[in-house]
Amino acid sequence: MNKSIIETPLMTKDYLQEYQYAGPIVTGAIALYDSHGEVLYEKIFRMGTGIPGAPRALAVSDTGIVAVITGSGEDPESENILHVYRRSGVEILAYPEKKGEEVHPMEIQGMSSNGRYLAVKAGFPFPEFPKTVFFDLEKNAFWKADRNYFWFKEITDDGMVKASYKDQIANKTIKTEIDLSRGRE
Repeated sequence: MNKSIIETPLMTKDYLQEYQYAGPIVTGAIALYDSHGEVLYEKIFRMGTGIPGAPRALAVSDTGIVAVITGSGEDPESENILHVYRRSGVEILAYPEKKGEEVHPMEIQGMSSNGRYLAVKAGFPFPEFPKTVFFDLEKNAFWKADRNYFWFKEITDDGMVKASYKDQIANKTIKTEIDLSRGRE
């Protein structure tokens, strides 16, 4: 569950003197519940960081693997980060790993039901366009595709992907299958 909240502080003279900021403050948080409604864990992200407005910034596998993109849509200096957590709440992936790395996770495109395979649309520095990045969370491996897949029918537990992309030269949509278990497209 996305528990991000946006607070608008009262703009008093004392507040503005101390903080010199007059906009809304985002506090991001997620919570994972079991089938009985019990909280398995809760993650609270640093002040000013929430789950962006993208409709696909949060995904949960059938096994309780949680993928979430955090960031701030308001602050151009803020970086989006993809976090992946085990069912226990232990973080198994942060992408990009280093602050200042020139990659910008934009949306979660798909996840296998067992939580092993993950596809994320990410932005890269000019002149590159956004592309899909595939993750094998069991092998702790990822690779950038040579294109952005815009539609995912499924990602199976054994790493087979049915997806589509736009062929710019032929100006048509191409449906394809990718075997992620081999480690590349």
